[in-house]
Amino acid sequence: MNRIFLSASALLIALSLSACGGDETVVKNVSQQSTGQQLLSLKEALDKGIITQSQYEDQKAIILRNSK
Repeated sequence: MNRIFLSASALLIALSLSACGGDETVVKNVSQQSTGQQLLSLKEALDKGIITQSQYEDQKAIILRNSK
């Protein structure tokens, strides 16, 4: 459970920082997760109220687009 929360947190931090030239290391660590792991972490963040439905949909689309 903590691992998923940490993964979701890392994902959100990486996504937040990537828009402003964030820390490459964080982005690389997140990208090493499988698409399924990223989606599960994102869903958990939504369920816990960490992100909004709109943010969830936007990030889900990005994850799925990058998985191709």
